[in-house]
Amino acid sequence: EALESASGGASPSSRSDDLQWLKEAFSSAHVRSDGENLRLVADFLRGASFALSASLDASLLDASRKQIQESQESDHAQSPPPLSDEVKEALARLPAEGVREKQDVALEMLTDLCEVQENANDYLTIPEAPQRLLSLCDVARPAVEEGGESVPTPETTRCLALDAIATSCQNNPKAARGYLLAADAPKRLAQLIDVNVATATQQEEEVRAKLLLAAGALARADAACLTRFVAADGVGATTRLLPTIGAGSTAATVAPLPRLRMWRKALALVHDVLDALCSDENVDNARQNAASAVELGLLVRVTCVLDDLHARACGRGVASDDDEVARACTAQVLEAALRLLMGTWAKHDDVRAAMVNESGLREALTRWRDALQTGGEAAAVPEGLVASLGSAAAATLAMIES
Repeated sequence: EALESASGGASPSSRSDDLQWLKEAFSSAHVRSDGENLRLVADFLRGASFALSASLDASLLDASRKQIQESQESDHAQSPPPLSDEVKEALARLPAEGVREKQDVALEMLTDLCEVQENANDYLTIPEAPQRLLSLCDVARPAVEEGGESVPTPETTRCLALDAIATSCQNNPKAARGYLLAADAPKRLAQLIDVNVATATQQEEEVRAKLLLAAGALARADAACLTRFVAADGVGATTRLLPTIGAGSTAATVAPLPRLRMWRKALALVHDVLDALCSDENVDNARQNAASAVELGLLVRVTCVLDDLHARACGRGVASDDDEVARACTAQVLEAALRLLMGTWAKHDDVRAAMVNESGLREALTRWRDALQTGGEAAAVPEGLVASLGSAAAATLAMIES
């Protein structure tokens, strides 16, 4: 009742305008790297600090918009001044009904800010910022009060938090190491990847794709993060996201597009990790690492992915799928699978022998080679990619048969 009385009758449209202005305000200031904007975002993400005022003061909002407009029109638009106290007060007084939207907007702004590496590194200097951001990636957060129920985290919020981590760590070893030291992020992401693999909903598939994106950014940026991810069974967890039964040989329907997108990221992450771990130039036990990937069932699972994609090519797709989008997605997953099969790990004799013994893999590659040589509708990939994918499929098959 208290919240209702404080709402001031703010309409959904006015709240939407306020949120849109919030985005615009940060858009004009995201080039700053002195931490002021990041600390403001951090305040948004600190759940206990959310203001419960239900409406914005119109005069403050007007003053704030005026300051943003003036900074955009000035000669120093590329380096705007710090947000004024009036702006900060306005930002702190978003509607109570918009608490979740406010948090999600803050995450979107954080992702934009962290495209600049200095901003990403500065964010990590805020006390408990990495832990707080990682907690938003969880299925649920601990109860605020002792003995209370945990708070489920919406899939949208989880995706936005994972986007922020991935953007922060992309080609940024310092940020990746910061998330490792402060929050053991590689291990936590590996654990989240492995949650309820067999019962994922479509929304959870999308979250998993974001988990793989964030884990990949960490592992590629920093060797210590890669080591921690592998030690936490990150490769096994990622491999288990791939199917064990191909739609081409069963009555099962083909995978929906969100799952295909998740498979693509899983294949890419496993490829990059195995390239690092199975190179004789980089590690002493490269051969054993390659053999371990075979023992995880990776070849069988990649075969099932190829079968599923071919079933889609044969017209067993999802009726609601956009044809152009489905073709592009099929091509991306196929390219990732072929790239994995031709990776560094496959150059080891044990892996090559396992490929030869995996008759289903040869059959799947033969079907794809023939379909791509035929071209046109039979290939079920964008026309411009038929030739390159056909050459890759033929080269992979030749490697196995040689």
